[in-house]
Amino acid sequence: MLLSILTNSLSVSISRFITFYIGKDDRALLHKIFCTSVNVQVILSVVVLALGELAGYYFLRYKMNMPVARYDAAVWTLHCCLLSFVIGLLNVPYNSCIIAHERMKAFAYVSIVEAVCKLIVAYLISVSVMDRLKFYAVLMLVVALVVRLIYGIYCHMNFNECKYNFIFDKASFRQMLNIAGWNVIGQTSYVLNTQGVNLLMNFFFGVVVNAARGIATQVEMAVMQFVNNFTTSLNPQITKSYASGNINKMIELKNNPAGNFFLLAGPCVIEGEEMAMRIAERVVGVTEKLQIPYVFKGSYRKANRSRLDSFTGIGDEKALKVLKKVHDTFGVPTVTDIHSADEAEMAAEYVDILQIPAFLCRQTDLLVAAAKTGKTINIKKGQFLSPLAMQFAADKVVEAGNKNVMLTERGTTFGYQDLVVDYRGIPEMQTFGYPVILDVTHSLQQPNQTSGVTGGMPQLIETVAKAGIAVGADGIFIETHENPAVAKSDGANMLKLDLLEGLLTKLVRIREAIK
Repeated sequence: MLLSILTNSLSVSISRFITFYIGKDDRALLHKIFCTSVNVQVILSVVVLALGELAGYYFLRYKMNMPVARYDAAVWTLHCCLLSFVIGLLNVPYNSCIIAHERMKAFAYVSIVEAVCKLIVAYLISVSVMDRLKFYAVLMLVVALVVRLIYGIYCHMNFNECKYNFIFDKASFRQMLNIAGWNVIGQTSYVLNTQGVNLLMNFFFGVVVNAARGIATQVEMAVMQFVNNFTTSLNPQITKSYASGNINKMIELKNNPAGNFFLLAGPCVIEGEEMAMRIAERVVGVTEKLQIPYVFKGSYRKANRSRLDSFTGIGDEKALKVLKKVHDTFGVPTVTDIHSADEAEMAAEYVDILQIPAFLCRQTDLLVAAAKTGKTINIKKGQFLSPLAMQFAADKVVEAGNKNVMLTERGTTFGYQDLVVDYRGIPEMQTFGYPVILDVTHSLQQPNQTSGVTGGMPQLIETVAKAGIAVGADGIFIETHENPAVAKSDGANMLKLDLLEGLLTKLVRIREAIK
């Protein structure tokens, strides 16, 4: 069972990497990943054979209760089963390529061939005069070989990366093991939980209750298999969209069966790792419950402050690593602001979306540098610009070779100390063909206070958010904090984290009502 957990985890890891580099369109690295994964499976196969033979002989000789006359047949079956298992291991990289390329018909046709072969096996056993256990083991080994050859020939003929060379990339191997390690923990926990409950129920309630749970488990597995059929087809699309930098499509595919708005939310600035991880965990839990696609927001540095003594950040690299950890831990995309052209490439190494601040939305060199990273670019509308004028900002990114653009409405300057949202701007900017987000909390800022600290009206967050969803905003931007009163930036207009779930629940209902 432990070997099965390990091999399944490696399979997931290999499939993820092959899919990722297909999305990157990096054929050289894709070939390297494929060859490395084949070599990994060969090494694992040798280990499985060695351990399986040793453990198998031990159990057959000393632990199994069987007639002496059947010992030879049992040993024969052990050899064939282990070889069949190893052949299945060697299929993994090829199957991963088929899934990554979304050639699901190939699986269907091979499954038909496999089913026919097994029916033939059943017939041959019924008419055979040979030892039926030995004969069955050999025939099933032959079926495994036939399936292996079909997958190998199909992949070799259709996918360039499947032309094997002896390549073993240590860096890729370490990355595969890292991902496999987390899967091993998850699968082991599931097995221990399932088997542990079975043991406890058998111990306290007896065989009848245990059998009833067994039936319920079979029903559960049937439902899970039904769900997994959908995720098997969706996962390659999500991974490839992420690899290509198309976060917009990834957001559509991930956790959005209800067609909800998506959410950009998090603290104004990264104040520390623990704080960021706590907020991310809370928001991830809420958004998964409400089926809202989620992007974690956090500025790694605040460059635009009223006073010299205002908090600007914990250090660029340190804060960016926190954002990367949020992404790696919770599996959600991340967004951060950049303020100059030379920041774009640095920040792009750590986050999924680069955000252009409102005051900088016309800075051509900044927009072009951000575009060249290949990341999705979220451009905030300047407080001084009309919605239609944002077409030119978006065009700069597109003309620089990047079509992954989002636009954000964040209010228009009204006098010296207020902003107002003209909700006509949301549908106007949507005519450009890009997702449009409403920045709820920054729309409620009150800049230019005599204290040098920006004010705000957080009591109107719900009002502004409801109106944004009602007019059809694609996404909502909300800065949130565990305790806004002590936040180191924009505390006056942030939403208290405890209030987020209630607000989002209401917004989901409005979204449902206007569909």
